[in-house]
Amino acid sequence: MVSILIVAFFSFGHLFGWLRSIPEIGDSLGRFRYLVPFYLMILIIAIYLVNFKLIDTAKITSILNFVGIILIIFPTFQATIYLIRINHKYDIENTNLIGGLTLEKDGPLPDIYFIVLDAYLRQDRLLEDYGYDNSEFIQKLREMGFYVADCSRSNYQNTTFSISSTLNLDYVQRLNTSGLLTLTGIDNKLQYLLKNNKVMTQLKKIGYQTITFETGFQGTNLSDSDIFYGIAPDSLVEMRLNPFEALLLRNSAAIIPEGLGIKYLKTFNPLEKFIYSNDVEIIQNILDKLPGTASQENPKIVFAHIVKPHPPYVFSSDGSILTDSRYYRGHLGEGINEEFSRKGYVFQIEYLNSQILPILEQIIFNSENPPIIILEGDHGSGADEFSNLVAYYGPAKVRNKLYPSITPVNSFRLIFEEVFGMSYALLPDISYYAMCNDDCDYKVVEELSPECR
Repeated sequence: MVSILIVAFFSFGHLFGWLRSIPEIGDSLGRFRYLVPFYLMILIIAIYLVNFKLIDTAKITSILNFVGIILIIFPTFQATIYLIRINHKYDIENTNLIGGLTLEKDGPLPDIYFIVLDAYLRQDRLLEDYGYDNSEFIQKLREMGFYVADCSRSNYQNTTFSISSTLNLDYVQRLNTSGLLTLTGIDNKLQYLLKNNKVMTQLKKIGYQTITFETGFQGTNLSDSDIFYGIAPDSLVEMRLNPFEALLLRNSAAIIPEGLGIKYLKTFNPLEKFIYSNDVEIIQNILDKLPGTASQENPKIVFAHIVKPHPPYVFSSDGSILTDSRYYRGHLGEGINEEFSRKGYVFQIEYLNSQILPILEQIIFNSENPPIIILEGDHGSGADEFSNLVAYYGPAKVRNKLYPSITPVNSFRLIFEEVFGMSYALLPDISYYAMCNDDCDYKVVEELSPECR
């Protein structure tokens, strides 16, 4: 009976979330008013069978004991590997760095902002693939002093690959990962390289402080930076929950009181009302806190990964929450069909445009010294996974070396050479489709637009 109750309790949230993700039945069966009575009925039947129909308990007890041992061994193994990995010291110096950063003799060190808009397409592809004219936003960037690369492309179609490459100044297949543990696969290797990246490591050595934000994406949650803007808990009870505990309970029957209107923990956001409330809170936290970083102590590097306009499509163009769940029904929170996905993506582009422009203006205006700003999409979207937004704000010696087809792998190479006196040659601008499991095959992907070939 105890086993039945435990399974029922910890499986409720998973079943609820699965039902809500299915467009055909999510709005009807995926509701607490139906699911709770169904669960209670199953429990009553199971308890009745155990008490009155089950004669030989020894066999089923042995099976349950075996399953219990497996369920303990598996997470214990995962936790052990994780602890070994995060405590393993990777030799950052052994990464083919050329020379060391030096202070500018003729002026102060600039603040550096690396702002990533996840899956933000290049202007021409936005018009071609989504029918959205983004020229007003691009023109305003140029009026502010940004160089916008008209034929920019990402180096990879995946966030972890793309940002790991950018912050380590090289293609990921060329990065030295021989000192890393191999038990956790290539994604975790790249996440480790991202969290211990060359750019921040070298800048910290000459006095830069690092400022990052909670992103909702494991690979870019650099919570060990000097200043980390996370989402503050709103209640004493919530403060006692670590992220694993909160996730465990959000996927259990603990969400039932909240779903029935009995409010007791903000952590258990009522999924029936809005399943992506945490995503909204994370994005709003970054947009609220990012402008204020200009007044922080200099010099600094600020890394903000805003996981939009990537799905789930939760924002309308004015920033209000999309109440029509047809915009975020799929596995990643995409629309139920191409039309809703297209509209949802454009809504979030429009909302981001309205937020990013004033943020950039505030950063530039409030910075004690002229900053360096990289604004980019980490990859493309839809039919074109590589054509991305790339815009740079910085000194003339950097601007003069920029060109329309630059890719993110060269962003910090150019800055490190022109601003910090390092000997870096620009790499060939290549886009790779990374086809990965534990190891990767890399397929070169060519430019789609004739004007950029």
